Amino acid sequence: MKGSSTILIVVLIILLAFSSCTGNDEKADGIGENVSVNDMAGQEKTESGNNDRTDADKSQGGIKIEIPDGFPVDILPLLDDAQIDNIIKNDTNKAINVNYNTGKSSEEAVTFYKNVMKDGKDKQELDMGDSYIIIGIKETYVVTITIMESQSNTIVNLDTRPESQ
Repeated sequence: MKGSSTILIVVLIILLAFSSCTGNDEKADGIGENVSVNDMAGQEKTESGNNDRTDADKSQGGIKIEIPDGFPVDILPLLDDAQIDNIIKNDTNKAINVNYNTGKSSEEAVTFYKNVMKDGKDKQELDMGDSYIIIGIKETYVVTITIMESQSNTIVNLDTRPESQ
């Protein structure tokens, strides 16, 4: 039950983050095998990513995904052992959503991102027991960070868009 509530929270946060988006949503190159993208009519479409895997990728059970150009990694860094499994880009409002797994505990991830956001503006933090959400403005970006513990790792979702959008 805990695992399904975690997945539900991630899906809800992603839907909320992009619910105000209009225009063409598109996936980044190399996104995982099945990605749901909502278009303007609210219809959901599933797109397949690049299924070319190296032997090293196969042994780890995933596709190596690079952070897309335009993601403010200097302002909102990923944990050092991040394994990106999903990226969603919105060209209309320049939003980029990165979802990744880490072997760090959720407590370590929360501490890391609290430190990252320590000089942010208009911060709000929400501790929901099995997940933690930080919302605020970091430099010129509106940021939503969601951290959830799953059975074997921690899931981190970073949603960014330029503040002027």
